[in-house]
Amino acid sequence: MAGNKETDEQIREVFNEKFKEYQAFDRTLDALASLRAICKVVKEIAAETVTCDFRARLKPVAGAEPYTPDAVIRQLREHSFVIELKTSWDHSNVEQIVKYAKSPGTLQSDGTLLSFPKNHCILVGYQNTPDDKHLDQLFNRLKEENIAIPIVVFRYALEVGTPGNRMFFSRVPHARNGFCLSSSSLGKAFNSARGILISDDVFKFERAAFHRASDSAPPTYAGILWWIVYVRYYLNDDQKAEMAEKGRLSSPLMISVDSLDNVPIPDGVEVTLTPKDVRNGLEFLRQAGLAVLKKQRRIYEIDLKTRILPPKVTSLPTDIIEQDITAKLIARWATRKVKSPISDRLGKKKVLRGRRSRRDYKSGYLFPID
Repeated sequence: MAGNKETDEQIREVFNEKFKEYQAFDRTLDALASLRAICKVVKEIAAETVTCDFRARLKPVAGAEPYTPDAVIRQLREHSFVIELKTSWDHSNVEQIVKYAKSPGTLQSDGTLLSFPKNHCILVGYQNTPDDKHLDQLFNRLKEENIAIPIVVFRYALEVGTPGNRMFFSRVPHARNGFCLSSSSLGKAFNSARGILISDDVFKFERAAFHRASDSAPPTYAGILWWIVYVRYYLNDDQKAEMAEKGRLSSPLMISVDSLDNVPIPDGVEVTLTPKDVRNGLEFLRQAGLAVLKKQRRIYEIDLKTRILPPKVTSLPTDIIEQDITAKLIARWATRKVKSPISDRLGKKKVLRGRRSRRDYKSGYLFPID
């Protein structure tokens, strides 16, 4: 059996992995907000932009399900851009990009096709730039498929500095990387070797509209966002009053599994969590010990409180965890993942016995105090 030091080290590794995943997804949403800000505030680009759709659906070349890139931007002079953002290279990237490149256009709300114009381009962004071997693999495949439209791979990153945080986009200097047509100001910006910078003072006004990227949010991100933002939309007036007065509910919040398809839409949010995101998020909270799934009754019981007690693990960065609700929740999840993981949602029912966890009255507030 592992000693305390070894167990603490395992918890630290699990925590760091999930915390980095959370931060990486957060940067992806920063990038989406930045792209929308660019299309609004950069004078030349804004004058050319017709639509900037972050819930676009592409007509598939095979199968029935539409493709869902992170954004489709349409501009004047028959320009359009499909944008896909990724953290790092994955073996499925080539097939996905080929499908996007072969799609004839977007599907409108009534299911009709809106074809891509002649000046079409696909922008694929990475936080961690793929190496030459993987990029060669991509461009070799594009050549095999006779795909003529430009595919431009770029890097995006959040630069933190004393002048303020900035989102940075830069085209990858690979010999076979594509170029957008320079008759578009947006395309010209992505072609530039200098890259594109946009301050968070600008894109932060767009940031609140994004809760996920195109396909889904990681369970960690979905669970924390649900706990911080969405949960209040499940409370009745009496429960809201009790939370405001006591900072906790006297009895667990009961949420039917069958009701999870009806996801609340928070004010000002354009790209919300999906039912799948909410289910994955509640599973994260269950693994963190803040929710219980009553399988026979098909009900989640949420131990809702505004104060979260961080676990006592010596190898965790306590200065961050004690101040950040995100870090606290991930630390709780990581500790239980290593010390006492619970069964999967669809696994055998597991009965847990033991002393009830003590309420935490010492750590920071979850809900802001007006």
